[in-house]
Amino acid sequence: MKYRFLLLGPALALAIVSGCAPSTSSTLTNSLSNPNARFSDNVSELYSVAPYGTVGSWSGIDLKWKDSAGIIRALSGYTGKPVLLTFWVTRPDTGAWELPTLDSVQNDLGDSVRIVTVAEDDNFTDNFQAVLNYVTTHHLHSQVLVDSMEFAHIQYAEQVNPDLGLPETFIISRNGYTSNPAYFIGYLPAHSLDSIVRATYH
Repeated sequence: MKYRFLLLGPALALAIVSGCAPSTSSTLTNSLSNPNARFSDNVSELYSVAPYGTVGSWSGIDLKWKDSAGIIRALSGYTGKPVLLTFWVTRPDTGAWELPTLDSVQNDLGDSVRIVTVAEDDNFTDNFQAVLNYVTTHHLHSQVLVDSMEFAHIQYAEQVNPDLGLPETFIISRNGYTSNPAYFIGYLPAHSLDSIVRATYH
């Protein structure tokens, strides 16, 4: 059973969890395919989720989306670079205020890190359009996937921890495995995220 909780702001304590290694014999069998996934600029509906497996040198749960040109991209295509994968919703109390920080980290570290964020809004008539409007209005530049069913979040939670929190950041190493500490629940300042990324290179 998943226990979902929301962190209401950066002033609250940050839960940092360490010592969680990914399972190499995951029982995940769920997959998702959405061939009609919409896309516009840096916002894309989730195209597919593949359960824990191996793609080339990538070993983990794979997410796919269509970029602004309609080309299918995947986390497994980022092999060789660490990935910060953050789950959030557009409401200010559940992660949206972390997005400018992630943009700052991307600007600081450039091509040495990939950042993918997943918006889980589920209270709009058109969740994709609502997220796109939010991202455009706030001039956010990180890749945003829209997954209103929380399908991807649940898959990652199954891999490393029993809870769902917002915002929640998973650190994916350069070979696709989730690193130690495996995930952070709550807001992380830019200097902490910088340090985490740099640590994956050692």
